[in-house]
Amino acid sequence: MKIKKVTKNKVQMVLPALFALILIGFFVNRNIQIRGLYGDDLYLWSFYGEDSFLEFTFPKSTKGNFRPFYWAMSYLEFMIVGRHVNFYAAFNTAFNIFISFVVYFFALDLTKICKRREGYTFSAEMISFLVAGMYLGSHFAAYQIGQVLGLLESLGLLLAIIVLWLLYRFSEYGNSAYYYGASFFYLLVMYTHERYIALFPLFCLVLLFRGLKSRAEGTKAKCLMKLMIPIMELLLFFGVRVLVAGQAMPAGTAGTDVTDTFSIGQAFMYAIQQVQYVFGVNVGESYLNGITWSEAPLWLHICVYTSWAVILGMLGIYASEIRRRSLDIMEIAQNLLFITFIALCIGCSSITIRLEIRWVYVSYTAALLYICYMFGRIGFGTVDGIAKTAGKKKDFKAFSAFFALLFLIYCCLMIPVEQFYRSCFRNIFFMTELDRVNSLADETIGKYDDFLGVRQTYIFYNSFGMTDFYGEYFYKPYDPEKTGQGSELHYIDDISELPEEAVYENSVVLLETSDRRGYIDITDQVFGKADWSTVKGR
Repeated sequence: MKIKKVTKNKVQMVLPALFALILIGFFVNRNIQIRGLYGDDLYLWSFYGEDSFLEFTFPKSTKGNFRPFYWAMSYLEFMIVGRHVNFYAAFNTAFNIFISFVVYFFALDLTKICKRREGYTFSAEMISFLVAGMYLGSHFAAYQIGQVLGLLESLGLLLAIIVLWLLYRFSEYGNSAYYYGASFFYLLVMYTHERYIALFPLFCLVLLFRGLKSRAEGTKAKCLMKLMIPIMELLLFFGVRVLVAGQAMPAGTAGTDVTDTFSIGQAFMYAIQQVQYVFGVNVGESYLNGITWSEAPLWLHICVYTSWAVILGMLGIYASEIRRRSLDIMEIAQNLLFITFIALCIGCSSITIRLEIRWVYVSYTAALLYICYMFGRIGFGTVDGIAKTAGKKKDFKAFSAFFALLFLIYCCLMIPVEQFYRSCFRNIFFMTELDRVNSLADETIGKYDDFLGVRQTYIFYNSFGMTDFYGEYFYKPYDPEKTGQGSELHYIDDISELPEEAVYENSVVLLETSDRRGYIDITDQVFGKADWSTVKGR
């Protein structure tokens, strides 16, 4: 009966939180829409449109990358969404909501909600929910939602957080199954994105402290054997890369080579900037993050600076808790686990030519979870029977309640900050391209029912620089047969360049808008169906 009651209480607690996260996820991303594919998204789809699943997942050669797990998931995403291109943003949002569920349950685990006494569970539940909600509302999610390739970053984040979670559980409980699980997900995350090979030191860390804690004979030898698993995975990773990608080292951003562009000074600068991003400062250029720190309003600066004081307050409470009792060796290991994870994620995304906010998402999420860990350790001795005096129990309740209050204040300060940053998404470089292809889709296949296989699109001037690749492939994702049925994009500079067969019934003629973020349909004007004075937005 007691087990049933506990289970019922947990369900009653968790379900409303998960439902609220679903609402938050779709609400904060409601303004991000994908109605047309461009750039890397369209390039990746072109392989899906022509290759089988195995050919798509395991190509014979690549341009410096080898990401079979991500490619397999991408193939499934393309299959699920199909010709409904306008569903990609919803798919990305749903997947990000799923990740928030993982973050929520990880946070619950860190706050040790099932072990706390009555009166404490609400604080633990509240902090866990707020962490998951802050994850969803973060402006670091721009790329994950706004591009089909956002699945790459989302999948990498999810797998990296799972590796952290399982290594934490291994350090907490010593169950080898958690370690083997972490090793498995480490293999998956390496074949999702190369930069996560940087997580290898985490395995060394937990095994070192597990070996130091255990006095059982043969423990050190067992730890050494366990360490061979991620070592073998690394050797496999580099070996396969040499065979398939032609090089051992991962490629850099935008087709660059890390070995050619790496600079210690630049990497250090990017690392410092990532720390600032985690603490609420948009330190980079507006074309990368939406708005620079100097352009942000005064109220936002005040909120961010105040949040630092709140964070210091939470750290002070945890520091006073540490002073109250002696640190267990595994608690030292767990603190180092979170700090090292954050440092490694910052380091591995600071070595390329530029810093994009999508790479900060993992470090930011881990920082939020680290706060949960600190909260879960407040009064740890009191609850577990190490310190049982009434005074210390009272202190424990006061400290935990104050910590929870401070975190609530932090969220209240940062939620408007994050939403303001999100309101500036249109300034990010890829959002300009997204607006253009969304407009192109709206004015052609979204406007004419009889489009595929019937109409051709003619674009005046093409100052956007769309290539023949766009011309051939843009409409193919909308076609169940993946061929586009012959409908393509064509670029002209004068009406006289329209082919003889181009008539009103089989053509759409577009002109770029004056703000250069979209197109207007001038088909009626070109073929004499309307006066040019009716054209707006030129």
